[in-house]
This record gives sequence, structure tokens and C-alpha cells, in this order.
Amino acid sequence: SKFIGALTCTLTLSAHAAIWDFTLNMDGPQAGTASPGTGGDLHQNFPADWPMISYDTDTHKLHLPIGWGTQNGFSGNLGDSGGNPVIKGPAPAGSSASSLYGLDTPNDQGGGSGSVNSTITLVDNPASRTYSLTDQETDLHSGLWYVEVPTIHFGNGEIRGQLTPVPEPEQYARVAGLALFFVFFSDVALYIGLSVLL
Repeated sequence: SKFIGALTCTLTLSAHAAIWDFTLNMDGPQAGTASPGTGGDLHQNFPADWPMISYDTDTHKLHLPIGWGTQNGFSGNLGDSGGNPVIKGPAPAGSSASSLYGLDTPNDQGGGSGSVNSTITLVDNPASRTYSLTDQETDLHSGLWYVEVPTIHFGNGEIRGQLTPVPEPEQYARVAGLALFFVFFSDVALYIGLSVLL
């Protein structure tokens, strides 16, 4: 029946995706500095050349192709060369947390621009903190991790930005599936109601 078909469709579309995508937009105000520097995921400026920031729930690997400065298509440069970016959390925008993972040494492009293409593997209790892998994934997917880029003058980060989850296509499909389910359910209820009246 249509009712059973809609229910099956909804349950199928509710399957959990293995890849989570993220966006990243970094600037000085988020780090509490007056830096004009900006940065983020390289995909937003070079979608044909760089993939999105992504996390694989099967391998527990977080892939971060990120950059900063005008040479990477962003609006402002850092005050000097960027150091190794770090991932910190859990903390929402406007709050701070300690370091969890360090990224690779960036490619210094000069003039306050730079980039790094790092892949890190999440592990239990990183940086000697009591922080399970399950809790890390929950916080990461909730947007509670952020990236900071330190410089000589701003050792705690000249620019910062939250890793913001991108809604998965499955989530959109799930909503559509649920809407379809309720449409068919309403049809069935209306049919039963009319049958009783007649």
C-alpha cells in the first residue's frame, strides 16, 4: 500500500551517513583580536581544486584543507606568518577551550597568507584529556570544535573559526520522507473517516 511504501521510504532515508562535511570561516574578532586576517576552508574559494573539510565516521579521520590570506581568496592577511593551526574544543563561538589536535606545518605563501592540508585521526583522550572518541564525535558534529591560527604576536590565535557542520543530503531526504509519510497517513485517515460517514 501507499502507507507501507511511505513508511519504508522514510526508514530507508534515515540511514546514517558515514561522511560529515564542514565549513570554516576564520577571522580576528572570533579570536578576540583586531586582526584583519581572514581564512577558512579552501573549498569555498576553490571548489574545483579542494574538497570540503570532512570527517569519516568509519576511519575517524578528519581532513582539513584550510587557508588564510588574500593569496587564498580571502579578504585579509595575517600580521605575520601563521604558525601551526590547532583544533580546540569543546566550546561554542565566544568561549574558549584547550587544544585537542595540532595540524601540520603550513605552507607560508608570504604576505600573511598560508595554507595547510592536514588529516588527523581522532583518538580517545587526546592531549592527555579525558575525552572519549564518542564524545568527541558528538561535539564535533554539534559545531563545538574550532580552529585557531597562531602567529608570533598572537600565540593563542590571531584568527579563529568554528567547524560548522553542513546538513547532510540524507537529512533533507529524511524530512521529505517524513512529509510524504504524513501525507499518506492523512489520506488514509480521510478515507477511513469518509467510509464511516457513508
